[in-house]
Amino acid sequence: MALAGIFAYALSTLGVIDPLANAIVHSGLGEGGVLALIVLLLMTLGMFLDGISIFLIFVPLLLPIAQAYHWDLVWFGVVLTLKVALGQFTPPLAVNLMVSCRIAKVRMEETVRWVIWMLLAMFVAMVLVLVFQPLATWLPKYLGY
Repeated sequence: MALAGIFAYALSTLGVIDPLANAIVHSGLGEGGVLALIVLLLMTLGMFLDGISIFLIFVPLLLPIAQAYHWDLVWFGVVLTLKVALGQFTPPLAVNLMVSCRIAKVRMEETVRWVIWMLLAMFVAMVLVLVFQPLATWLPKYLGY
């Protein structure tokens, strides 16, 4: 986690983030293509890295992209969290699944048939939040944020 913080600080100090974000925004993929790219990137990274490191490294890069497309930042934060959480339970590494199995004193192989249903439900929830933005923003808006 400390190295991720140092890496994020180095990226912002060196001025790498803004040109990279501009390149992604002007790549010609469009809003949906960039969102799909972000989904694939963060789910893949979630399989191998812990969530805090992913947020420390990639939020400074993804925030200008979200602002360029005028995405609601609360919605975007919920989407990022869902994607990283989905990746944390997905093999090959499945960091959160390993921790859960260690706490429950159960082998990972014994949980696979149950975890598949949870992963499917998490994926459906993520798709629903991607498609229907008010699912993620109605409560914060109701509370005044």
